[in-house]
Amino acid sequence: PFILAEDPTSAGRLTLCADRASNRIVDQLLAPLRDDKILPFFAGNEPTEATRQALAFCNQFQIDFRATREMVEKIDAHGLFSPRQSKVTLEGGEVLNLTDFQVIDEPAFNKLSDEAFLDLRKSGALGLLYCHLASTNSWTSLVHQASLRKADGAKG
Repeated sequence: PFILAEDPTSAGRLTLCADRASNRIVDQLLAPLRDDKILPFFAGNEPTEATRQALAFCNQFQIDFRATREMVEKIDAHGLFSPRQSKVTLEGGEVLNLTDFQVIDEPAFNKLSDEAFLDLRKSGALGLLYCHLASTNSWTSLVHQASLRKADGAKG
């Protein structure tokens, strides 16, 4: 129930926010009425270990989010994304419509200039691009797995 939010009054500064409506956040006044273990946010003026862990998790999430955004922008700058829609028919006949997703355009990837290819290699994007392209061969397997899950759900 935590997230880092940008502080509008200070560029680049992030504030740890908690979703007070979450059932994982307990008001200290109500806690004695519940059977919850209380982990306060602060001990005096210092953050508790639980708060430090939440902050560390959110901080790492923010770092990874920025890295992902930069990688997507790098790939997009080379014109490699292609919008797709797909209609999948499960083995039982149910049709699923998958809309508004992006894939790597393999012909565009194969036509990259040496300079663009080197730029993607230096950025660390090549491994991700190759993994994505390899994963596109898994659609049949994914449809089969979805059919199995659907059948298992109907049994239980």
